[in-house]
Amino acid sequence: MQHLFVTDLYRALEDLLCHRVEALRRSTICAGYERSLRARFEALESLMPGVDCTPIAVAADLVDLAHDGFGAAIFALTEAYRYVPELEPQLRDAALRIQTALVPELDRLRSPHRLEAEAARSNRARLPALRADLCRFPCAEGSTLDDWAESFVESGERLGALALCPSSTDEVVPPEAFDLRAPIMRLLLNMRQGLDDELRIDPSLPRDLEAQIFGFFDELERAQLERYG
Repeated sequence: MQHLFVTDLYRALEDLLCHRVEALRRSTICAGYERSLRARFEALESLMPGVDCTPIAVAADLVDLAHDGFGAAIFALTEAYRYVPELEPQLRDAALRIQTALVPELDRLRSPHRLEAEAARSNRARLPALRADLCRFPCAEGSTLDDWAESFVESGERLGALALCPSSTDEVVPPEAFDLRAPIMRLLLNMRQGLDDELRIDPSLPRDLEAQIFGFFDELERAQLERYG
């Protein structure tokens, strides 16, 4: 479900809590998550005047996924180099400089879009000084960490540009609505894992209960993958 946009989550949660709640309550595990999911959904609903599936809202969600993905990749790679034994000190120092400048902690990637855009502007100014360090780290498909850093900064800048674009209804989804995506995803992923465990130990539950509960989430994710690859 990692490819779902915040607008997808809004629609799927509405479907789950309005039309699939009986299936949700058949699972002891899932029933325990209902109150938390309802609270998150109501918070999301209060921030959105309606389900905004305009190109601007969808594009912002997609760009944010790219931004957070490149940021997490930069953090993970530089963190790994910091702990490799018997590594030349200069390379370890370069990894630390990159991480400190661009992604000092993963929590930064959960910031509101406007703050990520501000950070991207600051990071753009830092890139020239980091260029030599970045080019020392090879990555997949012939690229280097410099390419990842450029994509990370560029996607952050695009978030800032998209925040200034009105949707077709002249309403922009508030940044606070996008901020709810991560906690909602954590709840759903934990609930799904718990349901998988429950289905293994309780033969009385319907074998298709996971599809009954998460079917619309999976439908929406398939549609996004078909559209955006």
